[in-house]
Amino acid sequence: MKLTAVLLLVTLMTCCYSATAVETCPLLLDVLTKFLLASHEDYMEAIAPFAPTDEVKQAACDLKQCTLKVSRATAEANAQILQNVMEKCAELPQKR
Repeated sequence: MKLTAVLLLVTLMTCCYSATAVETCPLLLDVLTKFLLASHEDYMEAIAPFAPTDEVKQAACDLKQCTLKVSRATAEANAQILQNVMEKCAELPQKR
């Protein structure tokens, strides 16, 4: 669960650093959603373009194993937190 908290904080930082959540790369949201809710195969497919080496792929695989150990309800609650963060970031004034 600590890993999920770290992921949520990194997401918050990333989203809020940019002008709006809309400017945050939609691929990031897709990968994070699949990290929390999708099957191992779907997650690995989502990160494939970003995992150039076998070592990175193995690290992603190991990371995904953490989410497979939590209940579906917990994963959905964490996904809801991510959605709430993205919505809150969209409300922030734009930085120029």
